[in-house]
Amino acid sequence: MKKNISNKNMTPQIFYDEFDIEKCKILFCMEDNELLEYTNYTDYSDYENAEYIKKIKNTLKKLILNESNIIERQYNKSGCNRIYCEGYGLQYFSNNILQFILPDNSCEYDMKNANPQILLHLYKKHNLNHQHLEYYCKNRDELLKKHNLKKTDIITLINQDKPKSQNILWLSDLLEEINNNKPLLLSYENDKINISYQKEKQKTSKNYLSSICSSIVFYYENEILQKAINKYKCIVPKYDGFLSNEIIDIEELNNLSSEYNVKW
Repeated sequence: MKKNISNKNMTPQIFYDEFDIEKCKILFCMEDNELLEYTNYTDYSDYENAEYIKKIKNTLKKLILNESNIIERQYNKSGCNRIYCEGYGLQYFSNNILQFILPDNSCEYDMKNANPQILLHLYKKHNLNHQHLEYYCKNRDELLKKHNLKKTDIITLINQDKPKSQNILWLSDLLEEINNNKPLLLSYENDKINISYQKEKQKTSKNYLSSICSSIVFYYENEILQKAINKYKCIVPKYDGFLSNEIIDIEELNNLSSEYNVKW
């Protein structure tokens, strides 16, 4: 892997997909609906799922026909400040499938509650209101359980410029606080924004402010990720985490992201 911690103007990075060819054959021979069960299919439409399975099957075929069980992949930083695989590599496979075909003892090292925690860090850094976000970060698990919500439900609402009104007081307060802070965060952190990406979102996005603020969060998320994947073996980088078959001390990862109070 190329060592490169620079975040603002990142050069392409190289990682190596590692996989068990025999297990790839097992997945390739599954019926589409059976393979779909190992994905997050409930989050997507029938059309999206069909297209996804088609791409997974095509990629599995290429893995099976490859001369070895290792393929070099190039990753590039996108306009939103996350790194993505060029082509269609293991990064796009669902975690259940990855856990099956990756080398033995592989696991995902994942940042906990990264988006809200990084937002909280930035709000404090710029002296923005953060009472409700801090309350959510400190009590997330209990709040979600009490109201039968998923963490992705909160992220979806956070990433909307005009979220629907909520009948849950803490959630309404949280969304109001975050939306009031969005234009301020954009002005304070505008050097983290990709100008071309910003212009595109101005033309195409119904949630322009939220998209740009997300890209600011992703800048810092990637900064944390780069520290980790440049120190430890990474087979597949996954936005707010990475997959590896190296045994890593979680406290060491926590130390890498302590500035943002992000835990792994």
